[in-house]
Amino acid sequence: MRSAEVPSINDKKYWYVLEDYTYACELNPTKLTYDEAIKLSSKVLPKDIKKEREKLHDAEEYLIRSIIYSSSKGNFIVQLVQPKIEDENLKKTTDVNSVIGLSYLKEE
Repeated sequence: MRSAEVPSINDKKYWYVLEDYTYACELNPTKLTYDEAIKLSSKVLPKDIKKEREKLHDAEEYLIRSIIYSSSKGNFIVQLVQPKIEDENLKKTTDVNSVIGLSYLKEE
């Protein structure tokens, strides 16, 4: 478990876990499709996970999609970092089929 605390989400504290399966887009970027990232996360999270909701954080260069799951082993968040691409008019849009970063958090 990473010692750095993540800011609370809905008044709950989360910590990074499963670092061997984490791809930080700044240090260890990956190139997965959205479906591949979801499939990979389902292999490392508890078998009884249930998707509760999603939260989006829109940044300049990417979108962070936080998928919140519940399970009998606790609550988890899978964070997918999706890149922004520019169209011919220089307008940035999110490439929703591509994932360049993947991390896992568990509720304290």
